[in-house]
Amino acid sequence: MLLRSYLKTAGIVVLILISLTTAVWGSSGLSVSPGSINITMQKLQVDQGTISVANIGNSPLNVTMNTKRIMENSTTTLYADDGIAKWITVNPAQFTLAPGASKTVNYTINIPANVNYYDAMGAIQIIGTPPNSTNNQTGAITTQVKQAVAVLVPITLGLPGPIIQSLSLTSDNVPGILLSLMSGNLQYNVKNNGTVKAQMTNNVTVTGLFENKTLQTNGTVFPGDSDTLNSKWTSGFFDMGFYNVESNISYGRDQQTQNLQTKSTIFIFPIWIIILIMLILAVWVIRKKDIKSPIKIKIEKK
Repeated sequence: MLLRSYLKTAGIVVLILISLTTAVWGSSGLSVSPGSINITMQKLQVDQGTISVANIGNSPLNVTMNTKRIMENSTTTLYADDGIAKWITVNPAQFTLAPGASKTVNYTINIPANVNYYDAMGAIQIIGTPPNSTNNQTGAITTQVKQAVAVLVPITLGLPGPIIQSLSLTSDNVPGILLSLMSGNLQYNVKNNGTVKAQMTNNVTVTGLFENKTLQTNGTVFPGDSDTLNSKWTSGFFDMGFYNVESNISYGRDQQTQNLQTKSTIFIFPIWIIILIMLILAVWVIRKKDIKSPIKIKIEKK
């Protein structure tokens, strides 16, 4: 009986709170077709097409169309405003969609005449934002929840001209000294100086007294972009001395037939030697200062 009374009171409180609070919740969504654009050009040309954008949510959306160049590596994807982003135009670039409405957007890709062959990766970024709304009810608490939605349409271009595969190692970052049981990052920074994208596989081999291990990292880098191939290696408890680190980066547009190689050395200082030295120093200090043990054991003979 007491529980029923508590539940009744709680229900009344909830109803009062609901009546004092006006919450504006709107689910938003965009549907885009086609989902990607792939173009292989035999000669420099202007490519045109359409994209259908539909509002599949239950609230109006202010839609903005942006053009971007995609720079992607093994850990990060960045969107820039240069390169292929300047070749793409959309019309209209801004509009409003009512719930259930759709819009056909025209796009044009105009490639400059002085551009040599290379693989280019861009995108049309479509962002839908619910418009601002107001509530003029006096004495009421208004809560507005707005959620923007974004859709990306990737654009892949293959332009005519000579195919040049060229990858350079700009720097490598390998620790010179590690303690045993410590992890180290083996980083190799590369730049694509060619005219086509480079599919990369980096095999890093670590060899030493107690270790012979190969670490593998994959990535893709487009012309003019840079990438970092990062591997992590952890030494064992008994590892000690000099360890050889050999990096072999194989790359290519379709088949990885090109190679970049570099060698480094890591010195592993065993942690057990540090522990042993500390114990020896502790014993030496105790003997030198004639430190007596605070615990005395007395043995009596009967």
